Amino acid sequence: MNLDKINVFFKSKRTLPYAVAIIIVSTLLIITFGFLNASQENRLQKSELSYEKRLENNPILAKLPHEEPFYSIEGRTEDGQVVLYVFSGIPLQRTKAIKKINQLEREASIKYKIIFHDFKNPLATKEKGGDDE
Repeated sequence: MNLDKINVFFKSKRTLPYAVAIIIVSTLLIITFGFLNASQENRLQKSELSYEKRLENNPILAKLPHEEPFYSIEGRTEDGQVVLYVFSGIPLQRTKAIKKINQLEREASIKYKIIFHDFKNPLATKEKGGDDE
């Protein structure tokens, strides 16, 4: 490359404002992405701390998920409250899951909300439709 052409480019009155604008924009982008990266790291550290705090306050979450051949148990926090999810379609296995929850933490079935997936209450009233005769 010829250095005379480069010197002519920067000495031109038309190109000088463009070159300055490019330098300013690139500097701003570098600074902005540096701040974004720092804020992402800060958020990541906060989320790790909140996860550790949730585990301290709710030790059962550290022991979950638990999987057996016929059932599995997962734990999550929703609105600051621990919710345990039991996945099993077999009534006996749901009972075993409750026993396992109580083994993981004493009286956990009383402390936490438990949601059974694949469970339909046989005593639930069915809505009547059509004719009422």
